[in-house]
Amino acid sequence: METKVWLGMFGIIVAACVGGALLFLLLGWAWYTWGPIIAIVIVFTLVWVIAQLVNRRRERAYAD
Repeated sequence: METKVWLGMFGIIVAACVGGALLFLLLGWAWYTWGPIIAIVIVFTLVWVIAQLVNRRRERAYAD
């Protein structure tokens, strides 16, 4: 049982590291290509899209 917990935790850590690295690469590329203003716009756009997805999921949960 403990092995399953540790493997799950390891999987979550690896996924978070890979996701963070991809986000870092995307932001670095945007910063290098278009400059800091567009990089900030891209970050806010990504945050807004994620917030909209979470909001829709919660609205559906409350509607049911």
